[in-house]
Amino acid sequence: NSSLANGDIVTCVLTSNANCASPTTATATNTTMTVNSLVTPSVSVSANPGNTICSGTSVTFTATPTNGGSSPSYQWKLNGSNVGSNSTTYTNSSLTNGDVVTCVLTSNANCASPTTATATNTTMTVNSLVTPSVSVSANPGSTICSGTSVTFTATPTNGGNSPSYQWKLNGSNVGSNSTTYTNSSLANGDVVTCVLTSNANCASPTTATATNTTMTVNALVTPSVSVSVNPGSTICSGASVTFTATPTNGGSSPSYQWKLNGSNVGSNSTTYSNSSLASGDVVTCVLTSNANCASPATATATSTTMIVNSLVTPSISIAANPGNIICAGTPDTFTASITNGGNTPTYQWKLNGVNAGASSSLYSNSSLANGDVVECILTTSASCASQAMDTSNDIVMAVNPTLIPAVTISANPGININQGQLITFTANVTNGGTSPVFQWRKNGTDIPNAKNVSYSANDIADNDMISVVVHSNDPCANPDSSISNVLKIIVTNSVNSISPVPANIVLFPNPNDGRLTLRGELPNSSDDKVLVEIVNTIGQLCYTKQVELYKGALELTIDLQNTVTQGSYFIKVKNGVTVGILKFDIIK
Repeated sequence: NSSLANGDIVTCVLTSNANCASPTTATATNTTMTVNSLVTPSVSVSANPGNTICSGTSVTFTATPTNGGSSPSYQWKLNGSNVGSNSTTYTNSSLTNGDVVTCVLTSNANCASPTTATATNTTMTVNSLVTPSVSVSANPGSTICSGTSVTFTATPTNGGNSPSYQWKLNGSNVGSNSTTYTNSSLANGDVVTCVLTSNANCASPTTATATNTTMTVNALVTPSVSVSVNPGSTICSGASVTFTATPTNGGSSPSYQWKLNGSNVGSNSTTYSNSSLASGDVVTCVLTSNANCASPATATATSTTMIVNSLVTPSISIAANPGNIICAGTPDTFTASITNGGNTPTYQWKLNGVNAGASSSLYSNSSLANGDVVECILTTSASCASQAMDTSNDIVMAVNPTLIPAVTISANPGININQGQLITFTANVTNGGTSPVFQWRKNGTDIPNAKNVSYSANDIADNDMISVVVHSNDPCANPDSSISNVLKIIVTNSVNSISPVPANIVLFPNPNDGRLTLRGELPNSSDDKVLVEIVNTIGQLCYTKQVELYKGALELTIDLQNTVTQGSYFIKVKNGVTVGILKFDIIK
């Protein structure tokens, strides 16, 4: 009966056909039915630590039965294949992504129907292991200047959604749990790093340390710039000046800004040139250094204040002392007067275009000739000379020959006078200059106060010897004095008496036109020749001739037509002494 209900009583009456059955029937003891309801066994599986794991994680699966009976049995399956043992748990540390784990429960519970149950599949998500890492960057870098603030930034890999950071300086903890760490007091050789603790799934290991950042900290340098000036800060107007900047701590490619009176000029160059500078202009240069650790980055050179002098023109002129009109052999000194010659001018004297003399402002010469040309070339040492040289004026020399002063005297009315007669002596000077000085003499002795060109007296005695000394003021006179001829005065009582004349000496014709004959006998002459002289009335010699005597006879023809003027003359015949004097007249 499949329809029994709980409490149903079932019994059986036996009718026996056995021999000797007695009774032939028998009723069995009642069977009271206990009818239990059917139960459905089931099983669920849990995974520890879960169905999403990291590669290599050990997972324990636990089966929890329902209506399993008192001793259910378990069959674990991995991807449909039996694994594990008849146990409520199954452990595996080699699971891979997508693996399916389940459990089949065989229940021994009463009224289990069906007797087996299969747990819902557990599909595994197996994530690969990840290795966390961290890198650190330094801004502005690991090579810095002293005092620079550096920010270190950690960049994690596999850090998870909320990693933690531990910054370290030289191994000691610093900073905070932050992706950045800032420090402005770093020293050379300091080591900065960061330890990352990752909360990423499957991080293995969970911590990572960044590569050390070793700091290079350079000392600060101070840039400076100096400016040199060529040819200098004191120049001549219009001169081209080149300013050159010399940097210190300027770096590999510094930049330059030139300034003139505060305004930008020039280009980005170490040099600046200008040929239009004015006095008082101020030039400087601003250097911008690109050197590491330049502090400050810019430096300004000391200002150069220009002194610009106006151009000057050198000039030279020369003068001669005693002058350009001199006497032969006179030393002449030439003096150069210069303007804008500078402190050390040089001179080149030239005589007739040929170099002469030394480099001096004076040049002397005592051998100059007439027509010589003297000049001087000045080479100036003055700053700002518009020209280097200048040539002086020419001095053309007038060199007069040396003059020998001469003087002759004449007497008026003549050398033959009467006792007490006034006689005037007159000097005729050659080369005496403009104002010669006279000193009359009588018998070799100076006559007091007789210093004029003429001298008159009425006390001349017979045979007095009259002469004069003249002192020339002509600059070329050499010697500067001369003594005249000597007039011997004959004093008689008759103005017509001349001198005793031998009766045998005659002069004819008389008067004449300058042509005359002298004839006579000189038998007692001590010599074989006589001297014949003709003088005028003032004693000047007009003619002289040595005449040979022939057996004591004298005969001489004289022609004075072209040498004397009309007037009275005296002819003297001398033979050691004066033999006689004859007077004659020339009429033309």
